[in-house]
Amino acid sequence: MKVWSELFVDSLVRPRLAARRLLALELPGPVLLEAALLVTCLGMILGFVTIQLNPGALDAMTSLVLGNPLLGAGVQLGLLFFVTFLIVRVGRFFGGVGSSRDALAVVVWLDAVMVCVQAAQVLALVLLPPLATLLALVAMFWVIWALASFVAELHGFPNTVLVFGGVVLTMTVVFFGMALVLALLGAPPQGIE
Repeated sequence: MKVWSELFVDSLVRPRLAARRLLALELPGPVLLEAALLVTCLGMILGFVTIQLNPGALDAMTSLVLGNPLLGAGVQLGLLFFVTFLIVRVGRFFGGVGSSRDALAVVVWLDAVMVCVQAAQVLALVLLPPLATLLALVAMFWVIWALASFVAELHGFPNTVLVFGGVVLTMTVVFFGMALVLALLGAPPQGIE
């Protein structure tokens, strides 16, 4: 248990070192799949609790996904595997050497850390709502930096700042690509009725 708690703390303050330690564990594929299912279920439970505590804070699409557990879990699990795929393919495009199994370990671990952060947000939402908003902003920036650090370690890239730029650029391209696909399918942009 001590290994996991140290890895958790390192993930928050020294993500590149945490990535090195996580990858050294060489977790088997079946364990990673079980962990992916676990973090997906925990994330859905926390999302449901968030809706119950603050129902007006979410847009209709998010409420629909979180309000339907099977749909929400499927979407969340699908996104987890999509991010893993992107980490492998984009990283290899730029000369990275990371494997799919190791990329899955990175994504599942970061999701597990984010579930803990989400639990802290739910607690803050109950005790001190403005703190929940601040925690959400800090978590958003932290997860992008941590992802860049883990991806840099996974693929053997020496410069985490360049990887950070690559992560932001990839996220932007994916976001606009998905928006274009949704627009072509006739879905209105969020907030427009």
